[in-house]
Amino acid sequence: VKPLEEASLHNIFNNHSLILTVEDGCIKGGFGSAILEFAAEFGYKIPIKILGIPDYFIEHGSIKELQHQTGLDPEGIAKTIEDFTRHYQ
Repeated sequence: VKPLEEASLHNIFNNHSLILTVEDGCIKGGFGSAILEFAAEFGYKIPIKILGIPDYFIEHGSIKELQHQTGLDPEGIAKTIEDFTRHYQ
């Protein structure tokens, strides 16, 4: 996704009160990190939550099992959205 589409991101940050990124890659150094860097560079102060693969060893398994373990399955994403929005209401 690099380079980031800054015009679109400015539009998103100016029109939304929460940001949630979802990626099936590593959180550290990934898309969500780039969004945090963008927010910091331009002084945006809204809550940002990053969903992705954490920086620890994950056991082997099927893609479905691993997505469930890391919260990247539909149920995990929905729960994160519910918890995140409830926390900032």
